[in-house]
Amino acid sequence: MLLDQSNWELGYRQMVSDCRGSSSSFNTSGGTVLILVNPDADALCAARILSYALRADKVPYQLRPCGGYNCLLRILDKLALNNDDEDMGTNAVCAVVLLNLGATRNLQKALFEPIYNEEGNIVRNSLLDADKTKVYILDSHRPYHLANIYAQKNITVWNDFDFWHEDEGGIPSDGEYLDDESDSDSDDDDSDDDDDSDDDGNDSDSSEGEAEFDDASNDVEGGKRASSESPSVSSKRARTDPDTPEIQASDNENDDEKDEKKEEDSTPVFSMREKHQIRRDKVRKYYGNGAFYSSPVAYMAYLLLSEQLRHNSVGDLLWLACVGVTDAFIHDRLDLSGYANIAMNLQEKVEKVYPDLQSDDRFLEDRNFVAEDLFNDTNSGPRTKVGFSENGKILYQRNEYRFFLLRHSSLWDAMVLSPDMNTKMKLWRNSGVKELQEMLAKMGLPLQQCQQPYAFMKPALKRRLKTMMTEHEEEYGLEHLKYTAFVRVSGYKSLLAASDMSLAITALLECDINKKDGEGLTDENELDEEEEEERSLLNSFNTAYDSLNSNGSSSTFATIGGGELGGSTEGADLSTMVNGGDVTGSSGLGAGIRLATSVQKAIISTAVNLVTRNDFTRLTYFRYAYLHATSHGANGSARFQGGKDTSKQNTAHIFAKPLALTRLASYIMEMHRESGKWTGTKALPLVLLAEKPETQSYLVVGFEYQSSKGSLKKNTFKEKFELAANASAEDGEFLFDSFDSNVVEVKGDVQKFVETLHYLIQESKKSR
Repeated sequence: MLLDQSNWELGYRQMVSDCRGSSSSFNTSGGTVLILVNPDADALCAARILSYALRADKVPYQLRPCGGYNCLLRILDKLALNNDDEDMGTNAVCAVVLLNLGATRNLQKALFEPIYNEEGNIVRNSLLDADKTKVYILDSHRPYHLANIYAQKNITVWNDFDFWHEDEGGIPSDGEYLDDESDSDSDDDDSDDDDDSDDDGNDSDSSEGEAEFDDASNDVEGGKRASSESPSVSSKRARTDPDTPEIQASDNENDDEKDEKKEEDSTPVFSMREKHQIRRDKVRKYYGNGAFYSSPVAYMAYLLLSEQLRHNSVGDLLWLACVGVTDAFIHDRLDLSGYANIAMNLQEKVEKVYPDLQSDDRFLEDRNFVAEDLFNDTNSGPRTKVGFSENGKILYQRNEYRFFLLRHSSLWDAMVLSPDMNTKMKLWRNSGVKELQEMLAKMGLPLQQCQQPYAFMKPALKRRLKTMMTEHEEEYGLEHLKYTAFVRVSGYKSLLAASDMSLAITALLECDINKKDGEGLTDENELDEEEEEERSLLNSFNTAYDSLNSNGSSSTFATIGGGELGGSTEGADLSTMVNGGDVTGSSGLGAGIRLATSVQKAIISTAVNLVTRNDFTRLTYFRYAYLHATSHGANGSARFQGGKDTSKQNTAHIFAKPLALTRLASYIMEMHRESGKWTGTKALPLVLLAEKPETQSYLVVGFEYQSSKGSLKKNTFKEKFELAANASAEDGEFLFDSFDSNVVEVKGDVQKFVETLHYLIQESKKSR
């Protein structure tokens, strides 16, 4: 069921009612909410926002990370066992909330229907009981699976806007208008046979995109359109002949009837077979146009709380929304125009929550007073100026430069590590470094000052920085490096940027800082690969989630256990931070900032090494490159050999995570585009294959070519990867576990997979 923005509150109120066990609820005994969170900063921010509302409504909840589709099934399988226990009482889960995950999969079939084998026997019962549990989805991944949209009341999808699918003619209808005709069953038999092809483990759900709800999913490619489309898109009548005489007002009743009859007669009439074909085409276009992202889920969650649940004055929630939106922007899930629109809305909300605050850098300078005036108004002696900060207050800056962690490093490092500035000025080359030194000299910024921590840089130079950058940005092609940024006061004359927090949280999620060298060779050896990966994810998730807490207290375990924050309160200050982050800390934001810096350095150095060694192989329809973490495998024969290598099992490969690998692909694409190499006829998508030693497999990511920075293109690698996996089934195992459709894990002959991928793309191009 799809809930438009104006009805979001209804879904939330129903969830609260079910958990309280009211008489109007389907569950009179009540229960808890299980929140499953995709491991990204945007989803974590949404989890904190939503948990605030649940605590305010005294609703108990559990919180868990969910890193993939199989992980989702395992969690709910355990949940099904627990819910069957009659002693659970009010601890039974009656609502499952999915944050930034699940909307693109057929959850109606996977969760609420049993699985049968070829003999028709039940292999696995349904994971959730439709009479006891409901699923609520808040997900930015598009397109939604139509089975989720047209499910009954078991699944509710909070939808932001319908215009995301204007190119496809709107969301396809559920096809109910065809159910009356006997022809419909025979027409759909072929497509519906594919519905039962998915299994519990290796999810072939990616191929079900068209098949599993083919009955309710096809868009017209050629121009004809079925008379019934989407519930949210009104059907259009055919226009009458422009030469038809004008209707006279005196006979308006009779003439209106004739006119309506004339319009109905002019409407195209389709046979049932044609209607089914139109729907199939409509669904094929709906799914085939590619995957993309809608509004960030943290922003959607904040709109729910601020506009419909009346939590509009809580600064912590607004800050989390700012972090989530910024995270989507800097990780290319939100284009430039989309970010500008949302940022403008957030500015208005910042001004409402903090009406007395300024929006520029002078804010910190203006917050001071004279200490002697507290005791004697007529004091003529020495005057001691004392500053005070507005801890926790949010500011916005319209012309913030996209430097990398500027407030936690030096100006020099912030410029060199900035993906935008690094690629614009080609700072991976000696000539680019010399050009940067020349620019700083022209700006009157001594190199020694630029290379020391920004916090200790002379205040006069920091005040001149923006002015001097503006004067020289056109000369060096840096005029597009500015954007509207959100910052938060975190101490005396100290600011924390939303982009800094986003990068730190992302680094904490992708790097398990709790795992020491050599750990895992004893007790963890008893765990299988899935359990070990889940334990690592849980550790990273706990650390990252706690780091989002405004007062830095560790509240995760209390939150997971009972839904209450253990001793921490919303709205506490960030005075424990030094210039936005205690970089000397071994955990929290300080550790995240250090990790983010290390990851960014690894991205740049790896990209430079790939370019220097010319490791990119160009095919007709895409380029590809390998990233090896061990000595196993080579460019021509990438297959793991022998048994499990326990000495390398715990070797950390930073790019064996989808987000890090996608960031690397984005940087590689940007550096070649700015160099003028991968442009025009040479503009091709990029496929990166990163080795995962712990699972003896390769993580494969497909990245579409973007014509310019900030302009996003829908990703069409999902269907291509699925076809290649089906054709290469005998040469390896393929796991479509990620909720990002352009990611696949290959265990086996990955080079054969690449060759098959290229061959199938080539054949599809020929057939058009």
